[in-house]
Amino acid sequence: MTAHPAAQQPRPQPIEMAFAKLKAHLRAKAIRTIDALWQAIGDICNLFSPTESETTSLPQAMDSHENPPL
Repeated sequence: MTAHPAAQQPRPQPIEMAFAKLKAHLRAKAIRTIDALWQAIGDICNLFSPTESETTSLPQAMDSHENPPL
């Protein structure tokens, strides 16, 4: 009998973790208007530490994937 290693889940990208955090906070606030949504997004963005902001920048996240030429 051969033992197979457990399947490993790919590690989430920093941008994915940032969006998960944003979505969790938005769900908790149960926003009902567009103006309140934008206000909440601004408030939630202030919850991110400078380190999180540096590791979740869009250009860095895009560079971590091989993009096909346009």
